[in-house]
Amino acid sequence: MIKKIVKYIDDNVLIITLKFEKRGKNDGDAFYITANLFDRDYIPFERYYLNKNGNKRYLGACGCLHDEIAIHAPELTHLIKWHGTSTNGPLYYIENTLYHVKEHGPTHAWIYYTPTDPLKLCDRKEILLKYAKLEELALAEEYSCYRIELDKKTIKECNLEAARRTAIWPEASREELTHENLLKRLPKLMEDFNKDMKEIFDI
Repeated sequence: MIKKIVKYIDDNVLIITLKFEKRGKNDGDAFYITANLFDRDYIPFERYYLNKNGNKRYLGACGCLHDEIAIHAPELTHLIKWHGTSTNGPLYYIENTLYHVKEHGPTHAWIYYTPTDPLKLCDRKEILLKYAKLEELALAEEYSCYRIELDKKTIKECNLEAARRTAIWPEASREELTHENLLKRLPKLMEDFNKDMKEIFDI
């Protein structure tokens, strides 16, 4: 099932698509809310749409234009949270939420080695030995000839806003976003989802 809504914005056109269809062989019906924004004067070989004055406006952006939808179609804002949700549940509901909530320090580091040369017979240069997991660093930490540089890019911080989005729980605290609580909320969440789908698509 597909429903299209056209919004005329000054000289531009925003076409919003509401789609409720089977996502995969083993999945239920899934909901998507996307849009095409026709806001360019001319783009060769690109699609166009006539604005309210009958002039051609060419496709300038498309996909999950949820910010544009929220601004120009506020009556649809409550549906944005369901994007990607199917009758089986929100997409990677628990996995993604717990991933975003999780945080930890660096997990990897570079190990550098400087050869010992007490007689100073050679020009000692530090060399990179390997990139390793933290649990592999114990031996290197015992000797001064090794230098360990932690990879700060492997630090994982809690992304509460992302976790709230995937949990469809905008006011949740980090402490509330647990596996147990997510499971408890799921039946009510799906009840609300099914209610909205019935209202939109008259099913």
